[in-house]
Amino acid sequence: MPFLGGFLRETRIVYPLTVGEWKAVGEHRYEQQEAGVSVRYAHGDDSDRWIDMYFYPVGTLSDEQVATLAGQERNALHRAWVQGPDAKEDDLSELHTLSLPPRVAGDKAERVAAYSVDLTYTHEGSRRNSAMVVLFDRLYMVKARFSVKDAALSRRKARKMLEAFTSELASKLMFTSSGGCWMPLPIEPLVADKPVPEGSLLSMQTNGQPTEYVYPDRVLARDPESTSAKTAMMLGMAMQHRMFPGCDGSDTLNPEVPKGMREIRIEYRASDESPTPAKPAHAARSGVG
Repeated sequence: MPFLGGFLRETRIVYPLTVGEWKAVGEHRYEQQEAGVSVRYAHGDDSDRWIDMYFYPVGTLSDEQVATLAGQERNALHRAWVQGPDAKEDDLSELHTLSLPPRVAGDKAERVAAYSVDLTYTHEGSRRNSAMVVLFDRLYMVKARFSVKDAALSRRKARKMLEAFTSELASKLMFTSSGGCWMPLPIEPLVADKPVPEGSLLSMQTNGQPTEYVYPDRVLARDPESTSAKTAMMLGMAMQHRMFPGCDGSDTLNPEVPKGMREIRIEYRASDESPTPAKPAHAARSGVG
């Protein structure tokens, strides 16, 4: 199964239009679908201050892979900005690990991995302080970039400001994806006069009577349409790591867009699929008000 156009076929990102004194002023969808989208936030009337947010699909990553990818983003900053005759090695800091509030999903809290870095560089004769934050949440990497003139804000303050902004933004972000990442167990009827197959992972009861059995490849249920059968299926998916945060089904999803939020819809196509005309589903929409 291909990653884009297979594992992920559609994602809807809902983000806040304002974060503190920052307001979203524009979106950009990149031509290469793996490059995702970006959103720019402006700070009041200060034309020299903005934050660019980038959203990339990355899929499921281990803690080690997350740390490696964050390091690669830091190295990319080094190659792009820490150069020239006046550049010094300490113009770019090491990665800082952020402690973001856990994201609540259902009845449990999920940790969001995040890192930050600060740097100084010269652009068009002006010395600037800059910062980057990357976080990994629900099959996506979110990257924030901010730069300001050296006289206006120190490196450390620039990083701390961006960390606070990203932490507040992350608490409001919503990612909803569909595609092959949704791998439910089929629910089949449990025939009353036939013996129950061995090898079940767990069983569920109602009024002391077994009603559902979960196997590695299926669920047997007295009533396949019942709520308890669907609960057994979800438990079986969780036990076998068939559930991925942010993947909420195989079909097109249409989440509500709350007031003060905006939605970006992304449809992914596998690389071997022939190009098709753009559809209106790619358009973004905002919550009422």
